[in-house]
Amino acid sequence: MGERIAVLGAGNGGYALASDLALSGYKVNLFELERFREFNLNPIEEKGGIERDGMRSGLAEMDVLTSDIEEALDCADIVNVTIPAFAHTEFIELMASHLEGKTVIFFPLNFADVKLRRFIAEKDLGVKAIIAGGETMPYACRRMKRPAYIFVRWTFPRTRVAAAPAGDTARLMESTKGYPINLEPVSSTLEVSMAYENPLGHIPMMLLNAASIERTAGKWEIFYDTLVGGKEREGKPQRSQEKLIEAIKHEQSAVCEKLGFSFEAEPYVGELPSPAVPWSLDTYWSMTDRMNYRYLTEDVPYGLVTWASFGDLVGVKTPTLDSCIQISSVLLDRDFKAEGMTVEKLGFGGMTTKQVVDFFR
Repeated sequence: MGERIAVLGAGNGGYALASDLALSGYKVNLFELERFREFNLNPIEEKGGIERDGMRSGLAEMDVLTSDIEEALDCADIVNVTIPAFAHTEFIELMASHLEGKTVIFFPLNFADVKLRRFIAEKDLGVKAIIAGGETMPYACRRMKRPAYIFVRWTFPRTRVAAAPAGDTARLMESTKGYPINLEPVSSTLEVSMAYENPLGHIPMMLLNAASIERTAGKWEIFYDTLVGGKEREGKPQRSQEKLIEAIKHEQSAVCEKLGFSFEAEPYVGELPSPAVPWSLDTYWSMTDRMNYRYLTEDVPYGLVTWASFGDLVGVKTPTLDSCIQISSVLLDRDFKAEGMTVEKLGFGGMTTKQVVDFFR
């Protein structure tokens, strides 16, 4: 294939995507911030690539490993940004002036397209690029403790994507047609960002297992028994985490409908995708030993707070979202409602629903 692609961010998602692209024949420039280079890039350099295991195994060689943003973007037509939502602003400031003529895809999007478009305009950069994103990272994966190693448990059957403006989505799909992941185009980046599913699985799991997390120092299952082997659960009453997932999803869906599109989350029940993680891989199944973890510190301020804020805009009450935000704030001694990404911070304060929707057309 020989096409050159940049991957910005060398965490779990960056390792998974960069290795998948490299094994598919792309030349990959992998970028990481200098302060994380020793942990994220140096081991790859020493091993000669990323050791990938699980779904699609092999040693994926990187063409360029760098902490220089200009070097990372040099000759790369597509730029994949694989970082948590709380890091979007820093990366946007680094790369914005170097994106002329490129396609930028955020995984996950989380309204990064809005931030990048506004930054380019405010700084009068005059940069023209296709700005796009996917609803989440397309992989369930773990770096674990081995250097330059990623275990990919499965690739999601679809990842909803779109470009901003929406008219650029066709060009996005054409440029990524060789990608080893299934990208499904939807109406707009508004739909992509609002269809963010991670909070549905992460937040109930964290809040309703708080005592177990603290008591077991991380030796608790990442997936709860009500959702593993879902066939055994058919016809039985819902358990606590399933009920909370459904309540959150109901409010998220109601907000989406007011914004002009329907949202149906992927089911969280059913058989585990193949290949399942061997139980002997203890480091995969062991989870965080503290509540101060990205499943709350990212998914509450950049998921629940955002949805609730859009709920206020469109006139949908979100009592379950509000309760989870408040409980998370209490448990972590933070004010997520004040910290989180709201319609005002995105520049939509005082706008009508129609005006917001039109922004993404």
